[in-house]
Amino acid sequence: MSYTIGIDLGGSCVKAVVVTPDGKTLTNHNLPFDAEADMEWANRLRELVQSIEEDQDGKPDNMGFSAPGLAAPDGSCITHMPIRLEGLVELNWQKFFDFDKAIPVLNDGHAALLGEAWLGAARGFQTVILLTLGTGVAARRSLKASCCAAAPAKPATLPTPALARMARRTIADARAASSWRLAT
Repeated sequence: MSYTIGIDLGGSCVKAVVVTPDGKTLTNHNLPFDAEADMEWANRLRELVQSIEEDQDGKPDNMGFSAPGLAAPDGSCITHMPIRLEGLVELNWQKFFDFDKAIPVLNDGHAALLGEAWLGAARGFQTVILLTLGTGVAARRSLKASCCAAAPAKPATLPTPALARMARRTIADARAASSWRLAT
């Protein structure tokens, strides 16, 4: 069966979803881990992917990965993640999972926005605002499902005035559009 694995690494839990090419969810997984234990998150991920491959009788067609921190411009890894998740920065996911093609890596805020644009509350909209609040703060704006940072700053250090200016511009753009909504 053709399937894709999407993985979201958080500060204390790994979430994974197995989907068909048209977006039908086959399985969901939510695995907590001890953030203080050396690379426990990585070991849990490897075990989870192996288990999914056994359940699905083969390797996935594609995989995608999201995590907090700054993703490399080429989408190959997380390049900056201060203090937490030791071993995450610069990890090559294709090699880690022994996968035969590149595994795209996104900031978790970008991944959330793309998911909402594909199958969620933002489906069918050209202008969308997504504000995520968690262990970091990130603001994202999407036009025709493309992602861009709110300001040239690291998400965890995004200055409040820059966030406010971006929000005012984005809301004004949204109001000018023929249809818009703010999903909560």
